[in-house]
Amino acid sequence: MKFLIYALIILSITTFSCQRAVTDKISEVSKIQNVTTENLDGTITIQGKVTVKGTNNPPVGITTMNVLNKWVTKADGKQFSGENKNVYVDKNGYYNITIQKGDTLVLIPNQYLYDNFRNYRFTNLQQSQILNIEINQDLQKLEKLKNDTPIVFENLQKFLLDSEKADGLVTVAGTVYSEQTKKPLKDIVVLNTFLRNTKDTGAYHLTNDKGQFFLVVPKNKEIAVNPLSPNNNFRFSANQDTIVNIFLKN
Repeated sequence: MKFLIYALIILSITTFSCQRAVTDKISEVSKIQNVTTENLDGTITIQGKVTVKGTNNPPVGITTMNVLNKWVTKADGKQFSGENKNVYVDKNGYYNITIQKGDTLVLIPNQYLYDNFRNYRFTNLQQSQILNIEINQDLQKLEKLKNDTPIVFENLQKFLLDSEKADGLVTVAGTVYSEQTKKPLKDIVVLNTFLRNTKDTGAYHLTNDKGQFFLVVPKNKEIAVNPLSPNNNFRFSANQDTIVNIFLKN
């Protein structure tokens, strides 16, 4: 299937604001900021480090800290189970998220490498605090993936190699058009591969009525546009802030 894509790579997009992951080489101690009971606006800040149990190593792949049931994917005024409000855990294992009192947090590591994310649920948080978390590897699940679905296993290996190339977040925005009519396409799924939500389904966004999407994602992570269509999808990654125009066949 032929695709036409025109990409304009923007070195810096001053009109976008996005959260940046911590990438500078500073000591572990200074990664964790001083915490107070609550912020001036009444919100609270939860921060800490995520490590694999039995080691001091951070998890590999994409790991997110999610606010349960606070969704960012909406269409026609309806809420879809696309993606929770979340922050990414950086390559050293650190995270920092500001939430409302009483919110529930759910840590979601890579679903093929670690045990069920429902083991990492933290409810009724009432004050700012440091919350360090240990997660468990699941080697049996990874071996099962290798034996049962080798294609997915190979894609996972590539994804993990790409994950080692860079850290930090980039802004990716764009518009999806019909190749035939050149009109924008609404409700096209755009997702970051190997990323789940708190309902254990793929975390996705929908293009709006102007065919637009806007994501803040880790560098070099694969983004899939219209992924459920085997012959009419497009996949790409970005290592800097990027704007893309994508043309799909109807």
